[in-house]
Amino acid sequence: MYAACVKQMVAIHETIATNRLQFAMHITQVCEELTTVHKDTDRSRKQLKDASERYERALRDSESALDKAKAKQEATSDAWDKARQALRTDLPRGAASPPTGPTGLSALFAKPPEKEEEAARHRAARANDAYQTQLAATLALRNEFQRSQLPSLVHGLKEVNDECDVALQFHLANYVRVPIYKQDTDGPDAQGTDLANVSWNPDDYASDIHTLASAIKLFLRSLPDSVLPRSLARQLLQAARMPDARVQLLTLHDLINGLPEPNYCTLRAVIQHLDRVALRAARNQMHVHNLSIVFGPTLMHGGAVAVAQTHETANEMHLQCRVVEVVLSNCRIIFEPDEA
Repeated sequence: MYAACVKQMVAIHETIATNRLQFAMHITQVCEELTTVHKDTDRSRKQLKDASERYERALRDSESALDKAKAKQEATSDAWDKARQALRTDLPRGAASPPTGPTGLSALFAKPPEKEEEAARHRAARANDAYQTQLAATLALRNEFQRSQLPSLVHGLKEVNDECDVALQFHLANYVRVPIYKQDTDGPDAQGTDLANVSWNPDDYASDIHTLASAIKLFLRSLPDSVLPRSLARQLLQAARMPDARVQLLTLHDLINGLPEPNYCTLRAVIQHLDRVALRAARNQMHVHNLSIVFGPTLMHGGAVAVAQTHETANEMHLQCRVVEVVLSNCRIIFEPDEA
């Protein structure tokens, strides 16, 4: 009896040690995954910050050029006014009063007042045209920044924050896993608990659908290259700009059906699932457009190498969403009938 108790105690301690080791390994894994989340979030935040700084710098440069054009326009206008004034005060030939213009040797090389006025008028006209052109460009750039780029940047920052928040919830849910003693009426314990049978209970940390969706997005964004590879990024973005919907669909159909087999199968599985989600949009409010906003940058992120080479702009993110929206809206056409 004593030997059996000692044996059971040793087994319990071995189980406790094993569970503690598993818990330590799990904590290490959670730490590594949280580090990855931090790096991805910081990278996305820096991309948006760099894009914002580029837009603001371009706007400042345009406004500075506008100020210079305005100063030049005012200077040439003043010069033209002076030339016109000189032309009006210049006496006609045969007048008794002495001339007021340059005298001596300089008078030989001086332009007639008419030519001076004409040259000043042309300079003023060119300066005014340049000012009007720069003014229109600055106003267009300012309107684009305030109405399109700035809202897109804010929306992108909110998406990054939401994705980070859901990822943290997912990993913290994994962190709070605790050993749960299974109930076993056949065990040696008088209360029906087999203390040697200790395991993790997944029901205690079950995640909701938002956490699962974030985990899928995090996995797709962690791939070395995106599902829609960066080698086709330029062609895909060009297709998104096409005004003709039919040509756009045919172009995307050819590009997608030319993907490598792993990329094609993964994209098909994701799009088909999103199509089923969109069919229930009346209940879940996830229409095709909303799904494309969520999964566009995920399916076309381009990997860490692309991020190091080029910065994603808000306009590119919009085109990425457009690509996914067209593919999702026409998934039964783009993919083979027996696959859709």
